[in-house]
Amino acid sequence: MTAISSLMTRERLVTIGPDALVAEAARTLADTGISHLLVTGDGQHLLGVFCVCDLDRAPSATPLRQHLQKVPITVEMSTEVSAVAEIMLTSNVSCVPVLEGETLRGVITLHDLRRLGLLDGDAECCSACGSTEHVRCNHGVFGLCIDCARKSQPPDGDDELGGGD
Repeated sequence: MTAISSLMTRERLVTIGPDALVAEAARTLADTGISHLLVTGDGQHLLGVFCVCDLDRAPSATPLRQHLQKVPITVEMSTEVSAVAEIMLTSNVSCVPVLEGETLRGVITLHDLRRLGLLDGDAECCSACGSTEHVRCNHGVFGLCIDCARKSQPPDGDDELGGGD
């Protein structure tokens, strides 16, 4: 039996304040190469989670507090890895903050569990690129990851292709 505290990310924990603008969150996600920002009031008290998936519906000039996933699913440091994996799979979340009491101590993602060989590698794959990251963010028939889904969208909100003739 392994507690999640032995596997979670804690050294490179990236947090952001609730008053930061969505544009800043987007830069932080891109600069760090992560998919989830932990939104905290003081660096340790978790207020919510902002995911790369949230960028599609959050205007860049608005504060994160208007768009974050409030009351995210969390686990305690002593929670067993198998229980965390089950929680993530049944709740359809790809990130679970790890708390000690009310204090944020780390984060674990589905990608972490797969990379460590603790989850079956038979994750849903993007039909375009084969990625297993954020496939569930696109609710389309073909199962595209968030990056391929964005690439397939018409530019600047045009809903029709080839209009104007």
